[in-house]
Amino acid sequence: MNRALFMTVGTGVGDSEERIHSLAHGLLQSIKQHRPDKIVFFGSELSKKTLQSMEKQSEQVLGRDLPSHEFILIHHVDEFNDCFIPIKDKIKEYSDYEVLIDYTSGTKTMTMSAAISSVLYHKDLVMVSGSRNPSGVVNPHTEIPKPQNIYKVYDEILFNEFKLYFNTLRFQSAIETLDKIVELDNKEGYHNLTLAYHAWDLFDHPRCKELLTSPSVRNVDQLKTFIPGNLSILGVLGNPQQKNKSAQMVADLLKNAQRRGIEEKYDDAVARLYRTAELIAQCTLQDDFGIDTSDVDTSKLSDLTIRQMKLEPLKDGTIKLGMHKAYALLRYEGSKVGIKFDYDKQIKDLLKKRNHSILAHGISPIKKEDYEKLLEKTVELASNVYPDLDSLMKKAEFPKL
Repeated sequence: MNRALFMTVGTGVGDSEERIHSLAHGLLQSIKQHRPDKIVFFGSELSKKTLQSMEKQSEQVLGRDLPSHEFILIHHVDEFNDCFIPIKDKIKEYSDYEVLIDYTSGTKTMTMSAAISSVLYHKDLVMVSGSRNPSGVVNPHTEIPKPQNIYKVYDEILFNEFKLYFNTLRFQSAIETLDKIVELDNKEGYHNLTLAYHAWDLFDHPRCKELLTSPSVRNVDQLKTFIPGNLSILGVLGNPQQKNKSAQMVADLLKNAQRRGIEEKYDDAVARLYRTAELIAQCTLQDDFGIDTSDVDTSKLSDLTIRQMKLEPLKDGTIKLGMHKAYALLRYEGSKVGIKFDYDKQIKDLLKKRNHSILAHGISPIKKEDYEKLLEKTVELASNVYPDLDSLMKKAEFPKL
């Protein structure tokens, strides 16, 4: 790949002729070191004198004429946009080149623009340094081209991107960004932390608990007061032997639905709220009456209830209850939540919209206001069964970095 050297060009310090000669000599050292195929100079009208001095000294320093070059005139050397935009545009123009940016000379705004460009577009940044005489001029033959290691800047930018991805639930992007960071204290901890909450978002509670209890995650200072609450609910959700965990499952589903709402995935969110409403009925029948909606034991029901609900076995001999019939059975049994659901026309209408959504049986997308109202009604419905719902939902909340 051909190499292009971008150089901001000033006029040096000290007496006019001496400063220009000294600066030109130093910039030639950078050219000698980096051996570019093309040079792009950025400077003012006054900077052209420095370029002319470089051309005069080139044979002596380089042993040849200056390589192919062009001069980009900057009219206002103390205006950021006037300095930055030409450099940015040239970087794009030289996309097929390996671009190095030398910010040895120029106004503060010019050199700052060069440095910022190197960071934004991931170009190597270099400068020429050397010992200076009392007047501030670099002594000839002491010039040393120095690459500037700015990986810490990239790491800081990437870490901020990582936190943004994590906080907006884009866990795969967060992992990919984290892997690009060269140096980060407890990188393993952040990696396991992200994998943990990604697993939780996919309902893999045992995996999440395993990762959150790893030593590296426990050393993430930002979360030392947050994770214990998460672990308390994960200890229930992730334990297959645990009984009576209906409240935790409902709280977890509600928080999962909220996360999909934050992502503006309203069809996904409403699908989870529909499942939550269904789960409330299933768990209440099982916990309070010992009735399994996937295979109803009619011996636990009165003949009147069986007749009124028209409970008849399927071909396989089982009696199954969908959500609406499950709530109807709860109402027949005098359950508060069954009565609440039966008289709440609004929640029934909202749940019907789920059936018409593209993720169910229709083609209509769910609107934000329908999701928000169904979330409110589902939380209200669940609160009739689980008085500690608010506390459990807080324990199922994902942290922010």
